[in-house]
Amino acid sequence: MLDGREVIFSRKISADEKIKRIVEESANRKNIIVVSDDKEIKFTTRGLGAKWLAVDEFIGPKEKSKAMVKKEAPKQALNYSQIDAINKELAKLWLKKQN
Repeated sequence: MLDGREVIFSRKISADEKIKRIVEESANRKNIIVVSDDKEIKFTTRGLGAKWLAVDEFIGPKEKSKAMVKKEAPKQALNYSQIDAINKELAKLWLKKQN
Protein backbone atom coordinates (compact mmCIF):
# COMPACT_ATOMS: atom_id res chain seq x y z
CA MET A 1 0.00 0.00 0.00
CA LEU A 2 1.46 3.34 -1.07
CA ASP A 3 -0.31 6.58 -0.09
CA GLY A 4 -3.67 4.83 -0.14
CA ARG A 5 -2.96 3.20 -3.51
CA GLU A 6 -2.38 -0.47 -3.93
CA VAL A 7 -0.34 -1.96 -6.75
CA ILE A 8 -1.18 -5.56 -7.58
CA PHE A 9 0.74 -7.89 -9.86
CA SER A 10 -1.03 -10.78 -11.55
CA ARG A 11 0.87 -13.99 -11.99
CA LYS A 12 -1.21 -16.89 -13.25
CA ILE A 13 -3.96 -14.92 -15.01
CA SER A 14 -3.94 -11.92 -17.32
CA ALA A 15 -3.86 -8.44 -15.81
CA ASP A 16 -7.29 -7.71 -17.36
CA GLU A 17 -8.79 -10.80 -15.73
CA LYS A 18 -7.20 -9.86 -12.38
CA ILE A 19 -8.71 -6.34 -12.57
CA LYS A 20 -12.17 -7.73 -13.35
CA ARG A 21 -11.99 -10.19 -10.45
CA ILE A 22 -10.85 -7.56 -7.96
CA VAL A 23 -13.70 -5.24 -8.92
CA GLU A 24 -16.28 -8.07 -8.95
CA GLU A 25 -15.21 -9.33 -5.53
CA SER A 26 -15.07 -5.89 -3.89
CA ALA A 27 -17.80 -5.00 -1.43
CA ASN A 28 -17.15 -1.29 -1.97
CA ARG A 29 -16.74 -0.92 -5.75
CA LYS A 30 -17.41 2.82 -5.74
CA ASN A 31 -14.08 3.37 -3.95
CA ILE A 32 -12.10 1.61 -6.69
CA ILE A 33 -10.48 3.59 -9.50
CA VAL A 34 -9.17 1.54 -12.39
CA VAL A 35 -6.54 3.21 -14.59
CA SER A 36 -6.43 1.68 -18.06
CA ASP A 37 -6.76 2.57 -21.73
CA ASP A 38 -8.29 -0.82 -22.50
CA LYS A 39 -11.88 -0.36 -23.71
CA GLU A 40 -13.08 -3.71 -22.39
CA ILE A 41 -11.70 -2.91 -18.93
CA LYS A 42 -13.30 0.54 -19.10
CA PHE A 43 -16.78 -0.77 -19.83
CA THR A 44 -16.54 -3.76 -17.49
CA THR A 45 -15.31 -1.80 -14.47
CA ARG A 46 -17.76 1.05 -15.01
CA GLY A 47 -20.57 -1.47 -15.46
CA LEU A 48 -19.65 -2.99 -12.11
CA GLY A 49 -19.79 0.40 -10.40
CA ALA A 50 -16.07 1.22 -10.15
CA LYS A 51 -14.57 4.44 -11.41
CA TRP A 52 -12.36 4.44 -14.50
CA LEU A 53 -9.61 6.81 -15.64
CA ALA A 54 -7.63 6.88 -18.84
CA VAL A 55 -3.88 6.77 -18.33
CA ASP A 56 -3.47 10.37 -19.57
CA GLU A 57 -6.08 11.58 -17.08
CA PHE A 58 -4.33 9.76 -14.25
CA ILE A 59 -0.88 11.07 -15.13
CA GLY A 60 -2.13 14.62 -15.66
CA PRO A 61 -1.84 17.18 -18.43
CA LYS A 62 1.43 17.31 -20.33
CA GLU A 63 3.20 20.51 -21.18
CA LYS A 64 3.46 20.90 -24.92
CA SER A 65 6.86 21.95 -26.12
CA LYS A 66 7.01 24.89 -28.48
CA ALA A 67 8.35 22.62 -31.19
CA MET A 68 5.31 20.34 -30.91
CA VAL A 69 2.68 23.07 -31.01
CA LYS A 70 1.34 23.26 -34.53
CA LYS A 71 1.10 26.82 -35.71
CA GLU A 72 -2.01 27.43 -37.72
CA ALA A 73 -2.53 30.29 -40.11
CA PRO A 74 -5.36 32.54 -39.01
CA LYS A 75 -8.59 31.56 -40.68
CA GLN A 76 -9.80 34.11 -43.16
CA ALA A 77 -13.49 34.87 -42.72
CA LEU A 78 -13.84 36.55 -46.13
CA ASN A 79 -12.90 35.20 -49.53
CA TYR A 80 -10.87 37.16 -52.07
CA SER A 81 -13.94 38.44 -53.98
CA GLN A 82 -15.49 39.78 -50.80
CA ILE A 83 -12.28 41.52 -49.77
CA ASP A 84 -11.92 43.05 -53.23
CA ALA A 85 -15.51 44.36 -53.16
CA ILE A 86 -14.99 45.92 -49.71
CA ASN A 87 -11.73 47.56 -50.81
CA LYS A 88 -13.41 49.04 -53.89
CA GLU A 89 -16.27 50.42 -51.79
CA LEU A 90 -13.84 51.93 -49.30
CA ALA A 91 -11.83 53.48 -52.15
CA LYS A 92 -15.01 55.14 -53.50
CA LEU A 93 -15.87 56.53 -50.07
CA TRP A 94 -12.32 57.77 -49.55
CA LEU A 95 -12.18 59.45 -52.93
CA LYS A 96 -15.55 61.21 -52.30
CA LYS A 97 -14.22 62.70 -49.05
CA GLN A 98 -11.02 63.90 -50.72
CA ASN A 99 -12.88 65.84 -53.46
